[in-house]
Amino acid sequence: MKKLFGTLGLVACLSVSVSADASYIYRYEGNNFDEFSTPSPYDTTMALTAEFTLSSPIPPDSAIVRAENFPASPFGNSEVVSFWIDDGLNLLTDTNSVSWLLAFSTDSIGRPYFWDFQAGGGDVLDEVGDARYFASSSAVFGGQSGWDRASMATCTAINADGCQTDGGWAQIYDSDNIGLAGTWSVRVPAPTPLALFGLGLFALGWNYRTKQPA
Repeated sequence: MKKLFGTLGLVACLSVSVSADASYIYRYEGNNFDEFSTPSPYDTTMALTAEFTLSSPIPPDSAIVRAENFPASPFGNSEVVSFWIDDGLNLLTDTNSVSWLLAFSTDSIGRPYFWDFQAGGGDVLDEVGDARYFASSSAVFGGQSGWDRASMATCTAINADGCQTDGGWAQIYDSDNIGLAGTWSVRVPAPTPLALFGLGLFALGWNYRTKQPA
């Protein structure tokens, strides 16, 4: 019997460890866009929303914690499990973004109060006709209290640096919300059924152990 409950205890510990590996999900809800280029495919019903799944939480009262996938970057990104950014027209993710950057500072309860995230997707912009879309958000921009932006552009001319100068862009569509920062929420996925089963086994084994004669 002791052997049986020893085995059950081991299963319980392994099961609980599954729950301990749960990811932390940071969700951003921006306000609706209210400034647009002319013409623009965006409208006032659209806003920037995003989710970032990390393998561990950002500690409370953290200075800037940064991750990015730019070449030769001194910053790592191993804790970024996945992310998506939706601007109402385009969905940028960790798998389809050409480049991305995440930077956070947190308050006393671990919620971002300063942030800067951006991602760009589409073509690599080395040929005429290539298209790129871009989404970004910052807690502070140009003295304003918040800034969300989404844009789309097409390459029309190849310059010394590809299509990166203004002369190489056409059909630049912008949508912004400046001066009104969005809100953050943080959640941890619920324990898996295996983890709950493990906790039940642990409780059962502990109850049996405490009722045994000394």
